[in-house]
Amino acid sequence: MGEALGTLRLTISHAGKYGDLIWSLPAIRAAARALGTHVRLWLPESLSSIAPLLKRQTYIADVILDPAWKVLDTAPVTPWLPPVVSGSAEEPVIHLGHREWPTDILPIYTMSLLQQQWKPAWGPMPRLRLEEPWIASSCRLARYNIMATYSDAWIELKYGVTAAVATKLGREITILHASNSRWDEFPETDRLVTFRERNWLDAADELASAELALGSLSALSVLAAAVGTPRVLFEPNEHAHHPIFQHWDTPLVGGIDGKPTWDSRHVADAVKAKLKELK
Repeated sequence: MGEALGTLRLTISHAGKYGDLIWSLPAIRAAARALGTHVRLWLPESLSSIAPLLKRQTYIADVILDPAWKVLDTAPVTPWLPPVVSGSAEEPVIHLGHREWPTDILPIYTMSLLQQQWKPAWGPMPRLRLEEPWIASSCRLARYNIMATYSDAWIELKYGVTAAVATKLGREITILHASNSRWDEFPETDRLVTFRERNWLDAADELASAELALGSLSALSVLAAAVGTPRVLFEPNEHAHHPIFQHWDTPLVGGIDGKPTWDSRHVADAVKAKLKELK
């Protein structure tokens, strides 16, 4: 550990979407551990709904929500820098916003941004530990439940796949979603497809207690990874099949041609195989 670290207070900025932000947390935790301190997280105010979950993490000292940081839904999000950047030798700022199309899967790419800004005086380079859950939650309970973690895109297809998989399994699948979601338009089916509205804090606890998460490449599926819940993933949006969006340990469900599929038969088989693996 470098000489100046006793008084160092590190601030890290991030402007990405919710999934990008959750993928950045392993690098943020690594920085906090390497420095023996807690970091302050500087975010656009538009990400305020996730702040209570972030503040619960032991490696985050505080969350700054900047009302002047107006971001656009571009790819990547712009501007990636806060409008007014401040920092000093004692209170440096590291910027983890994506300033280009990522060159690797998101947690590794974000770690590379951190390493590029790491100062030798701070000591050894932080180490990324994706195998260790990076979102703290309530204690895992031995529940017999499957949570679905989707975005609203392709929502009709996902509802149909969920119902078909639940029927094939003979088990209920609960679709976890945020408020003001289109999932409110769909009916529950008795003991097959149910719904549960949760904020980020409660969603983390729900997922931590789930046996399995069935999801698309959504922010909630990233949250499932963050709390250490096993996942089965399918994705109908071909644009999301780009390697940078993939979960390093959970490949998308594939068909007989080896390509990603949302065929409910293959998805159900993947869920059965994962549940068998977990026993």
